[in-house]
Parts: sequence; structure tokens; C-alpha cells
Amino acid sequence: MTILERLFTLQDIKYKEFNDKLIPNISSNTTIGIKIPNLRKLSKELLKENGYNDFISKNDHLYFEEKLLHGFLLEKIDDFDEAIKRVELFLPMIDNWAISDTVKINAFKKHKDLLINYIYKWLESDHIYTQRFAIVQLMRYYLDEDFKCEYLEKVS
Repeated sequence: MTILERLFTLQDIKYKEFNDKLIPNISSNTTIGIKIPNLRKLSKELLKENGYNDFISKNDHLYFEEKLLHGFLLEKIDDFDEAIKRVELFLPMIDNWAISDTVKINAFKKHKDLLINYIYKWLESDHIYTQRFAIVQLMRYYLDEDFKCEYLEKVS
């Protein structure tokens, strides 16, 4: 069974109708309707099976849930350089707030000194959801003792 077929086995039509209202800028033809805990569970299964490399090498996912699953798989990459490489390929796929706000890359937390340069680069992007992803990373990792006023200036 392909990953896309597995995604459709998790479909919940009522949730799809609810979620489509939360993300009005994407077509309901490109959503399946899968609750996030179910997507996270599938990502864990795929990681155990090691059957996801082809999936995260693609950048042409049609469905919202494919993109979110892709992000959830990237979350588990421990190597910072590999995570950055994969995230940079992933960012152009993000087409809504739900993906940019939900995906949390584990490798970023341990390398905030390196991450900030990428955040600055992403803030300069012409792609609105790359910018939003960068802002979310700032909020996620730099609102504690690592906070600097210059971050606010960069965002503005």
C-alpha cells in the first residue's frame, strides 16, 4: 500500500469539512481530512519501516495531509545539516498557516546558533509561508534567554 493510500484509510469526512473551514486558502479538493494525532502516528510507523525516503524526496505533494506528513517526517531528522537541507526543499511546498505553524524540527533546538542565520534568510524570502515558518521558529526557539531585540527588527 502506498503512503497516499494509507493516508486515505485515515480519512474522516466530518473532520475534513471542519478543517477546510480553518484553511480557506487551499482547495477542499486538496484535503483528505485526517486528524493530526493520526498523521503523527503514521509518521512514526513510516519511520520504523524506513519506507519514507522516496516520499520526502518529492516536492510535488498534492494533498495538505501529504505535506503535513512530509513535515512530520522531517521533524525526526537529528542531523542539523541534513534537516536544513530537507527543510529548504520543503519550504516552497508550504501553502498555508497550518503547515508552517505545526512542523517542529527537532534538530533546530540544539543548534540555535546556526539556525538563526537560516531564519534571517527565510525572513527575506518572497514566499509568505517561508517567512511565516521563520517567524514561528523565532517564537519557538528565541523567546527565552536567547531573545534579542534585533529579532523584532528583522521581522518588521
